Amino acid sequence: MIGTVISIGFDVALMICLGVAIYYGVRLNRQMAIIRSGREELQSLITEFTQATSRAETALSELKSDVGATLNDARQSAHKASALCDDLEFLIKRGEKVADALEIGVRASRKGSADPASAEARSDLRAAPDQKLGAKPSSRAAGEASLKDSLKKGMSRAIRGAHSDTDQTGAEASGRSLVAAPEDRVAAGEKSDSKKARAKSKSELLKALQDMR
Repeated sequence: MIGTVISIGFDVALMICLGVAIYYGVRLNRQMAIIRSGREELQSLITEFTQATSRAETALSELKSDVGATLNDARQSAHKASALCDDLEFLIKRGEKVADALEIGVRASRKGSADPASAEARSDLRAAPDQKLGAKPSSRAAGEASLKDSLKKGMSRAIRGAHSDTDQTGAEASGRSLVAAPEDRVAAGEKSDSKKARAKSKSELLKALQDMR
């Protein structure tokens, strides 16, 4: 009796252990199935990652090549720009020197030619009416002759002054492209002064001719 009860107890315990083992085996099988499905997904993810990595490597290589070409172009442009800057600085310095030389030449020619001619013409024109008024009736013909000679001299000097002024204005026109804006204003003011002087000399000539009549 006791042996049969013990054997039955062992059998029941064995059945319980088998049931527990079967239960955990089923659960393990399900977990293994889940792991297998996850493994397949993991493999697909790994393949996609490798493809993305290869695409990134190709993109990086292309980017490096493009950046290298751009850097080479930028360096060449920088070298060309530096050379052009040096040339421009040299030309600007030469232009400033030429402009200064032209300005000095124009001012010297004005002071040396325009002012003496206009001054001599004015002195002759002013001296002529005084000679005419101070002359006696007996020497009227001689006074008229001297007046005509002085008028001719004054007109010739005025014409010379006008020619010199036109030459100076031509020199000014050639130098204006290299002279700065303030120097242009000074040249324009001096040109207007020379025009006023010529107009005044012409008016004095006309007055002298009217006095002769």
